[in-house]
Amino acid sequence: MPPNEMDGNMKKKLRQNAIARIIQACGELEEIGVAVGGMAFVNDTFNAFGSRDVRPYFLEPSVQSGFIEILHCGKACSTSRQKNTELQMKVRKIFNKKYCETMHKSNGRMPYAKINEFSITGMPCGIPFRNPGSYGPVDCQKIIDEQENIIIMKRGNLELAENNLVLLVTTEECENEEHLHFAEPTHRTVDW
Repeated sequence: MPPNEMDGNMKKKLRQNAIARIIQACGELEEIGVAVGGMAFVNDTFNAFGSRDVRPYFLEPSVQSGFIEILHCGKACSTSRQKNTELQMKVRKIFNKKYCETMHKSNGRMPYAKINEFSITGMPCGIPFRNPGSYGPVDCQKIIDEQENIIIMKRGNLELAENNLVLLVTTEECENEEHLHFAEPTHRTVDW
């Protein structure tokens, strides 16, 4: 009989039998030298089981509260992770687009393994240029909001266009950090 068709007493007995089998299996594993443990949260009751050396870990209040938080998080956590992944993909597309503009390609991907060969300007203050998979949702959103200001350049190459237009570079304090900012293109050369 499927669990959703069982009455409350049948479900309770099934849970009790399952927990008893788990406890017995833990004892058998402990006898052959295997440390094992686990947690169960049934009807707002926390249950810890396992071998003598491991069970105390699962009885720690911080471990129990973390486990319960994960259980209650459920769908909300999954949705949050999915949203962050979507934001990271948007940032990845922005970096790929900016890379292609610099390299005069119609399509391609930013080579993060060679990230030191590139300079980037226009990033939001305090957010380093790196693989988007390491950004959280807040940093991703800031990058998305600033995408029009972001410029990726090959190091040592200040030419952005085929007609040798050069950008003027200035520096500006930003939360006690120095960031490069690029002015409008000009035909003048820049003295370094």
